[in-house]
Amino acid sequence: MLRLDTDPESFDVGDLDPAVLAAIEADSFWCLSKLLDGIQDNYINQQPGIQRLVKRMSELVKRIDGRSQGLQRLMGSTSCRAFRRSRC
Repeated sequence: MLRLDTDPESFDVGDLDPAVLAAIEADSFWCLSKLLDGIQDNYINQQPGIQRLVKRMSELVKRIDGRSQGLQRLMGSTSCRAFRRSRC
């Protein structure tokens, strides 16, 4: 484990051992890749990630409240509510 006893803003990464620097780079790349995997479907053509979320939320509402038709009439369609919630 790497510990810095100095201010990270003023730390010179050139002082790091090349093996440590390579490990930090690999870990950083892995973290960024996982983050992008989780959100990219929300920001591409036709937004399949949001469509999946809306469908899952609609199924959940139907399971919890068998009278979801009444709920939908009162509050608008489930997809519109789910879409609004997913964008928060």
